[in-house]
Amino acid sequence: MASPSVTYTFTNSTPADGTQVNTNFTDLINAMSDGTKDFSISALTVAGSATLNGAVTLGNASGDDITFTGSLASTITIKVTNSYDIGANTLGIRGIYFGSSDSAANSTKVIAGSLAAANTVILPETDTTFPAADGSDGDYLKTNGSGVLSFITGPLLTQWAAYTPSGAWGTSGIGWSGFWRRVGDTMQVRGMVTPTGSVTGTFTFSIPSGYTIDTAKLDTVSAGLILGTAGGRDGAAVIHVGIVTYESTTVVRIYGDDGLGAWSATVPFTWANSDKVFLKFEVPITDWV
Repeated sequence: MASPSVTYTFTNSTPADGTQVNTNFTDLINAMSDGTKDFSISALTVAGSATLNGAVTLGNASGDDITFTGSLASTITIKVTNSYDIGANTLGIRGIYFGSSDSAANSTKVIAGSLAAANTVILPETDTTFPAADGSDGDYLKTNGSGVLSFITGPLLTQWAAYTPSGAWGTSGIGWSGFWRRVGDTMQVRGMVTPTGSVTGTFTFSIPSGYTIDTAKLDTVSAGLILGTAGGRDGAAVIHVGIVTYESTTVVRIYGDDGLGAWSATVPFTWANSDKVFLKFEVPITDWV
């Protein structure tokens, strides 16, 4: 597109024919109305309604300010789905208000809290129904697995989950299995160890990886601290009882209640194939409340 132009050029002290002047005026009027000319205007104020047909670009640099004084009176339609953002990684909107479907006077404001770093929230792929009323202090949101959320009262309780523990009772010929769940700030663990060959060293048993025991919530971290109970089956006949005690922030061990000390390859008996260790214990976990 080109800038507006006129047919005749006039110079000072030179007579101008009226027809030529009228032609130039007609050129300008046509240029402003035929939609084929470019205009460069430093400042523009439109007193009435304005319609901008075609593609519109607001600003030519990120430092240009775009100010909205009026109110939005239409739906904002996106041209290409899943292609554009509002804001950026370090420049976010302070809050978004959502209107109520049953009251023009009510709205819901969504606002981010104080964040240590940028966060991404992934919305569910199915419709989600939120609770109609606020819960109580300390409640948790629970899903039914079909997009319906509800508040539950009491400590956070998860389902039992399987994991593979490890220990210092030899590196091979040992079958390790365990289950854990969360109850509030506490992890409950159930485990079983089955020797399938000779064992060496002192028996230890790990909690799931990625978690640490919160020692600030323990009375002491000595070997005498009872975290749970254990049972050792010698073949199919004799059952030996032990106590689960603290070893480190990720590992526990077993001491016999018969005064023989920590369970090892030969305590409380010499372990062999088909013998089993059963244990259950609970520990507070760092950052759980």
